[in-house]
Amino acid sequence: MNKNYLLIVISAIIIIGGLLLWQRGRFASETELNEVSQELEAVSSQDWEDSGLEELSPNASTSTSSDSEITKELAMMTGQKCETIKSKKSISGFKLRVGQVIGLKTTLRRGRAVDFLQRLINMVLPRVKDFRGLKLTAIDKSGVLNIGIKDKSIFPEIVPEESKVSFGLEISVVPKTRKREEALEVYSLLKFPIIKKKNG
Repeated sequence: MNKNYLLIVISAIIIIGGLLLWQRGRFASETELNEVSQELEAVSSQDWEDSGLEELSPNASTSTSSDSEITKELAMMTGQKCETIKSKKSISGFKLRVGQVIGLKTTLRRGRAVDFLQRLINMVLPRVKDFRGLKLTAIDKSGVLNIGIKDKSIFPEIVPEESKVSFGLEISVVPKTRKREEALEVYSLLKFPIIKKKNG
């Protein structure tokens, strides 16, 4: 597929995702989450297949005292229910038991991924304090882009005055290719703000 055509297609689906999100406003219920997701998937399923991405995976660490609140807010940010990450072994020094919930994760594809991607690039990252771009070191040898967000309050769905918990996010952007240079090209087409040259 022609690279310029691909760029136009991806830009279009990102704009459509943003318009649908703006039209509905903040998510108020699980029913609305599902309705918006269905609309997004209906307009972007094939285009997502052509995007060069396999999935987006936002996740957050948690503790038993804050599980419910973090689950609620992560669902607001991603438009999808979270899966729990459980400890596979016990570590007495950290008071960690086998099977204990240590984190939450989501796996986004198609419409939901388009929606999240639109907000991440155009709204969330620009709100990061002193943000100057993503470093090349954020892309591992397999081409996966790992983005750390220290403060979840920069997401537009979160109202700081109403939030009861503080947590950060680790977002993994997984490309279809496993070649780092090809993945970098995909991210460039999608307009991720990656710093390609070292300063100085």
